[in-house]
Amino acid sequence: MTRFFKNHRIALENSAFGVENRVYVLNQDKSVPGAFYDRIIADLKASPEINDNRIAAQLQLQRELGLRKEEAFKFDPGRAVMRDGTVFIQHGTKGGRERTVKTVP
Repeated sequence: MTRFFKNHRIALENSAFGVENRVYVLNQDKSVPGAFYDRIIADLKASPEINDNRIAAQLQLQRELGLRKEEAFKFDPGRAVMRDGTVFIQHGTKGGRERTVKTVP
């Protein structure tokens, strides 16, 4: 096979460098148990610190709506929640691509 730019350090397979084949999706639930989550949220909400309350809200957005960390940080409910109940995510999305999240009534 012809090597581009005559670079002989390029290998045809990752295995030449000892790199294993990539594993894509593991069908494992990595979420914390519900009771543990509920206790942490309650503790954060009960805290007098405003940042703890904010963290509780961000964790709830992540768990309940499936938002990514950055999306939860930048979430603005006044702009994001639509009349039909969907949530429009504009800031903090991967690749800057806007998306909508359907909520359960």
